[in-house]
Amino acid sequence: MSGYITTEIQAEIMKLLPVKSLIRFQSVSKKWKSLIDGSEFITSHSISSGDKPLLLSCEHLVDTWKETYVLIPDATFPHHIIPLTVPVLVNRLQGPRLLSSSHGLFCFYGINTGSCNTVAVVCNLSIRKAVGVVVPFKRADGMQYRNHVGFGVCPQTIDPKIVNFVKISRPSYETISWQVQVFSLNTRTWRRPLSSNPPPRSTIRFYSIHVYVNGFLYWLADDIITTVTNGMPKYSKPKPVIVSLDMASEEFGEITLPRSLANRSIRNLCIYKSRESLVVIENNEEAGNRVFNIWMLKDGIPKSFTKLYTVNVSSPKAVVMGFRGEGRTYN
Repeated sequence: MSGYITTEIQAEIMKLLPVKSLIRFQSVSKKWKSLIDGSEFITSHSISSGDKPLLLSCEHLVDTWKETYVLIPDATFPHHIIPLTVPVLVNRLQGPRLLSSSHGLFCFYGINTGSCNTVAVVCNLSIRKAVGVVVPFKRADGMQYRNHVGFGVCPQTIDPKIVNFVKISRPSYETISWQVQVFSLNTRTWRRPLSSNPPPRSTIRFYSIHVYVNGFLYWLADDIITTVTNGMPKYSKPKPVIVSLDMASEEFGEITLPRSLANRSIRNLCIYKSRESLVVIENNEEAGNRVFNIWMLKDGIPKSFTKLYTVNVSSPKAVVMGFRGEGRTYN
């Protein structure tokens, strides 16, 4: 029967099917397997299905290096929990950390317990496929090296990419420069960024948290001006800044925060994704209550932030875990 239906129509029909059916259909023929495994189909299926489950990890009570994972469908949050079996490559990571997700793909990062290499594992949890990528980690020359790894998908080519920032500093912790490498899952190679613009300034200090939003990776970072007096570094008060990376052009940029946020400590800020936009959450403690100010990045370029609303919680220990559905917050 499939011989009478074009491949394009078959693909449109399959986009409407649940994941469990797609897993079974992979064994029907090589043609269907190739279609279902394709990155373009994965992207289209995740968008058309509207199913954006929340992935949660839980530490094992006995084995502290082992974690279990569950999926919570958005429509039934938080009442319906689905146990999840992750690919073997993820289980081989020591203390795996979820970097980010995009286009139906998740990227985990950690140390492989067998090879002791730092590894990023890109996987499609729906069809249980995974690819492990060894992330270069330098140790030489008497300098100090620190890696920051990010993950996103190019919106034009649907090419999953891993970005590796390497901060090179002296033993005094004075940053000398950044080295940036990009791994393309389509070509399976590490290379320099496509853009010729320089990487972030040496005064930028990255934090591990980043988000992928609408074709861009965003990192929350500090900008620290360093001066050296009598051989000793002197640091100014750090100012928070957001560094962006266009996953298509691989060009870096910096986003200026509103004045009220730019004067805050980075410890009081965090970033999330909501409604396909970047969100910055500012947290304060007032009269024993926790107060969260929610800011959203709008208007593309030039980029500007708009304050959406304020959330008051009658507990000084409350934290915002993220956003679900149409911008709802959960804590």
